[in-house]
Amino acid sequence: MQFGHALDRYLREILLADPELGPIYMLKLDIADGFYRIALNIDDIPKLGVVFPTNPGEEPLVALPLVLPMGWKNSPPAFCVATETAADLANNAINSDAQPNPHPLNAHAAALDDSPSTPTAPAPFPTAAPSITTALPPPLPPATTHANTSVTPISTPTPVPTTRDPCLPSSKVPVSYVDVFMDDFLALAQGQQNRQRVRQLLFHAVDTVFRPNDFHDQISRREPVSLKKLRQGDCSWSTIKTVLGWIINTAAMTLQLPPHRQDRLGQILASIPPSQKRTSVKKWHKLLGELRSMSLALPGARNVFSAMQNALVLSSSNRIALCKGVHQALADFQWMADDIAQRPTRITELVPLQPAILGFHDASGLGAGGVAYPTPDVPPRVGVAHNQPILFRVQWPQEIRSRLITDSNPNGSITNSDLELAGGLLQLQATAQSYDVRERTINNKTDNLATMFWQRKGSASTEKAPAHLLRLHGIHQRIHRYISRHDYMPGPSNPMADDASRLFHLSDTDFLAYFNSKYPQKQPYKLVTIPLQVLSCVISALLRKPCSAASLTVEPPPATAIGKSGQIIPTKWASTPYSKPSKTKYPSFKSSSTEFDPAMLQPARIRSGLAQLKSTYGLLPRRTSPWGPQTYA
Repeated sequence: MQFGHALDRYLREILLADPELGPIYMLKLDIADGFYRIALNIDDIPKLGVVFPTNPGEEPLVALPLVLPMGWKNSPPAFCVATETAADLANNAINSDAQPNPHPLNAHAAALDDSPSTPTAPAPFPTAAPSITTALPPPLPPATTHANTSVTPISTPTPVPTTRDPCLPSSKVPVSYVDVFMDDFLALAQGQQNRQRVRQLLFHAVDTVFRPNDFHDQISRREPVSLKKLRQGDCSWSTIKTVLGWIINTAAMTLQLPPHRQDRLGQILASIPPSQKRTSVKKWHKLLGELRSMSLALPGARNVFSAMQNALVLSSSNRIALCKGVHQALADFQWMADDIAQRPTRITELVPLQPAILGFHDASGLGAGGVAYPTPDVPPRVGVAHNQPILFRVQWPQEIRSRLITDSNPNGSITNSDLELAGGLLQLQATAQSYDVRERTINNKTDNLATMFWQRKGSASTEKAPAHLLRLHGIHQRIHRYISRHDYMPGPSNPMADDASRLFHLSDTDFLAYFNSKYPQKQPYKLVTIPLQVLSCVISALLRKPCSAASLTVEPPPATAIGKSGQIIPTKWASTPYSKPSKTKYPSFKSSSTEFDPAMLQPARIRSGLAQLKSTYGLLPRRTSPWGPQTYA
């Protein structure tokens, strides 16, 4: 089976649609009776027979299903062959010049369409830098009440950018797209006539695969398209619609949990008070599954699962021990739950685009350091020049260095990978306080594979330093509204980050002079100082101490507008991004010590340099592999 990514693809298509061509409308279509639409292979019918109990002396009864039954493991893939085929037929017709014949259901669905005057544009947001006044979860200990106490709400929602990301394409063709998840067809369209065409083509594609009723059928047989859902407005075009359990608003470009799922989130958190010390494994599996399913609409939420996953690892029976780290994670979820109404999730926070900032970071036993190069369209903050690359470096205190595991100190408690992960968070902080990274994609590279996979996954089944650091990663991302992507850079090809994390014998002035001479840029480097509050929080995480996440709410300087000299022609959209990492999607390559090319770090060449640096972004087809055997002409 190839479940998943349908919602990711759908959100990506919404984001890539050109808003200049009008509002983006959504449509759903549900298949009535689902699996029962697919007849069984005659050889499989006896395999699924069920013996019915009878009274003594009566003849035994055997029920033989003639259609796909519920609960059979082969039913979903067999059914999805049919629905995927219908989606393929619809998309092929949409991409051709085919003009559909009128469909009898179209008039009924069109009666509930949004009128052109119905959609309203999102309220304008101020262009100033975001004001970070978020009420954050308290540290543990002291006692935290995440279930039955209220968390102070956000007083001022963080504003979102008013301009569209320049790397998004400008198209002269309105969006026309159909996707499917199981029996739920999802469609997108712009333009009045185009909407009618897309819907009718979808109706006809469904009729081609799932036979519509005719005069031979009994009155009890229902139409393939669910008429009940059609009358409720599912097959009608709207800019606000519940899709696969999420409320999507294409006018405001937001995604959020429906009210009943928000209530369910509150019930889940209230079901485990801070005083509870144990729970059953079965209940914990259910809780984790539901929280995982809701984390998509809560940016940063996937980074707080480490302690909750570790509770399963440590369980030795059918009971789970709820430690302080678990209750801290639940407190983080409570903060996000209280934050939902004031802070709807923007689609631009979920779909990674072509990176706007390219960074390299590293850590050693002495300290952490890194360098970041912006593309010309990223607004700098006050104190940073347009297109100016930045540097940061932090020297570890003696308490951290004395705990580092080395050949001479095998009993230490901090690994080099822990330091690398901490350096990645400091790199993001230096970037966010230097550039306006709201709803932009940042690509940071490290030469530590453990760090890279921790960052990609967002969690680790441990209670050690990585769990604390990943939690801070998630909170930092939620505050600053960026999308963070992480890739690998071989050590010999990462000399800039190596220098930044080791040359502490040089003064700040000499350090800048060294970089400007060895890695010259058109703009001289800017050395960024990490705020003490943030650094203290990172040090506490390395020491496995629960710290106040409020330390990450240091307000960045306001952003400066980019003048005409800083504007560039939007880059040609050559590929589309992934919403989730997958081992099958990354092209294989062999790293080389000569991979580092300083010439590719000039501002005008950053975009093209991303491809040269093996950035893991590319086409995400609707299916990752063909359903049947390949044929060759």
